[in-house]
Order: sequence, then structure tokens, then C-alpha cells
Amino acid sequence: MEKELFQKTEGQLYRYYRYKKQINKKYRKVESLEEQIKAIDNQMRNVHNYISLDTMPPGAGCGERVQASISGSSYMEKQMENEVTKLEKRKVEKIKQKIKTESKIMEMKNFIRMMDTNIEELREEDKRIIKFFYEDSKNDKENVSYLTIKLNLSAPTVYRRKQVLVENIADSMWMYK
Repeated sequence: MEKELFQKTEGQLYRYYRYKKQINKKYRKVESLEEQIKAIDNQMRNVHNYISLDTMPPGAGCGERVQASISGSSYMEKQMENEVTKLEKRKVEKIKQKIKTESKIMEMKNFIRMMDTNIEELREEDKRIIKFFYEDSKNDKENVSYLTIKLNLSAPTVYRRKQVLVENIADSMWMYK
């Protein structure tokens, strides 16, 4: 097997186990963003409660003259409009984050599904070997010494099995692409 293909396949295995750990965090992030969007909607509906009206708008003197607005809207209406505009911008940003996170979740799920298909075909002992090598990014020597004891195999045998398993996964994985 080519060294480059072997390294690519190992990278795919590391990514598979990393994605399996990260996907729940992504779901929680989407839930959090949904809550934030609802809170922003609520603030937009109740914006009148959040605005403190200054008794004197900027530029207004204490004289007796009455100043009419060119646009026909009051100072309070302008303040409310500004606040709603700010909230709408925040809401749009949260929605963009949510969509981006959901698309990442879909990408991760598709990748996990493809790798599950490849790994399901392995025997239980082989699955354990793959899991020990790629799920935890510990030192290979620690994993090998643990596996030699656990599976009652020698270290060279474990490395050979790892090599064969990665080759088998690579063969079946590239069929799906």
C-alpha cells in the first residue's frame, strides 16, 4: 500500500473518532443559538420596555419653541427603530451561525455514516484495535503495550494487524467516493 494512501486513511480514522466526539457539542450549539434567536425575537417584540426616554432629546433647548420633526416621527420612535435594527442584525448573525453549524453537522454525519459502513464489516477484535489506535490520540507504544496484554498478541503482530486493517478500510472507503 502506498504510504500516502495509508496516511490519508489514518487521517480519516482520526477524524472519524474526533467527529463522533464533537457532534454532540455541535447539537448543543444549535440549541443554544435557537434559544438566543428566540430571546432576540422577544426583545424585538418588547423593545419599548428597554428604551429609556430622555426627557430632553439631543439638541433640544429649554425654550418655548416647538420643534417639528422632518420625518414626522418622534424621538421615541427613532430610538425604537434603532434598537430594532440592532436586534435584527444580531438575529441575522445568529441565524447565519446556526445554518453554518447545521451544515457542519450534516457533513459530519455523512462522514461518520460512511466510516461506520467500513468499520461495521470488521470483526470485534479488529474494531477494538482500530478504536484503541485512533480514538485516543495517546502514544502508540502505550496503546500497543495495552493491546498486547488485552488481546494476548505480540507487538509486531499488533502493528501488522493495524497495517492490514487500515489497508482494508482504505480499499472499502475509496469505493464509496
